[in-house]
Amino acid sequence: MSRLDAWASGKASVWILSLSFIAILFLSLVLNELRPPGGWIALEFPAWVETAPEHLPENWSPAERDAALRGLRLDFLYLMLYPLFLSFLCAQASLLWNLPRWLSHTSRFFSRLVWLAAPLDALENAGLHFLIRGNDAASLQWFVTLVSAPKWIIALAASFVGMLCLTVRSFEILRKG
Repeated sequence: MSRLDAWASGKASVWILSLSFIAILFLSLVLNELRPPGGWIALEFPAWVETAPEHLPENWSPAERDAALRGLRLDFLYLMLYPLFLSFLCAQASLLWNLPRWLSHTSRFFSRLVWLAAPLDALENAGLHFLIRGNDAASLQWFVTLVSAPKWIIALAASFVGMLCLTVRSFEILRKG
């Protein structure tokens, strides 16, 4: 049994899941308040998203730039919390819930894969820092876009698997009465 499995099947796992979920919700609200003009998603995909001129970092006010940089610094905490939550959710589902075998294996796989999103997110944040500071080189835009895409794919897929596990578990509980 791996360390993750031991933690996810232990008594502390409910606390870890609960506290990380609350922290994610709180940070999401704060990050929403610090969002740059045009939003975070447009900023994370500069090579793919056509951005209105007023939403380009070079056209932001100093206050907007400072807010985006504060949000970026907070995102370094966020990038550790969402993999923690999703990893524990998927690991706990795989180990403790009576899931169909395919879903249990898929959940276990994503409990580990989701940790790959954290270094991708950190690389994305480093690139975004330079974009916000005024470097608009095409190579930097492509770098940010190409590390953002797999990060989002992994995080969204792990979220989907986690939600699917919760749904299956809920139906199982309801069925048993």
